[in-house]
Amino acid sequence: MTEQAVEIIIQVKCGDVSKEITEELSTVDMLSQMQKITRGLEQMMTTTALEVVEASLHSQVPKSWKNLGTAKRVVLSESGPIGFRRHIYEDQDKQRRKPLDEFLNIEPYERNS
Repeated sequence: MTEQAVEIIIQVKCGDVSKEITEELSTVDMLSQMQKITRGLEQMMTTTALEVVEASLHSQVPKSWKNLGTAKRVVLSESGPIGFRRHIYEDQDKQRRKPLDEFLNIEPYERNS
């Protein structure tokens, strides 16, 4: 019997923004491979979902806000640390705003979700 592969495709979509994750597994010892990548896939899916939401929020920011760039953020989840980048803005009142953090209701320096 020839070796075949199983392809797992996950699409994450928020509004007009979408991203796709593709993983390929060998059918030989597939169950143990699935267990090994499950945690990684959970982290990848969460990171991808956050990237999609961040892109969607970035496109909706008021024109009066000044873009100060991006910064990395890491939160801990049940599947392990989740790292992502999010935009930082200065609003019309000169307050620093991080729309993704506000959307997720994450306080500054908070590490657990």
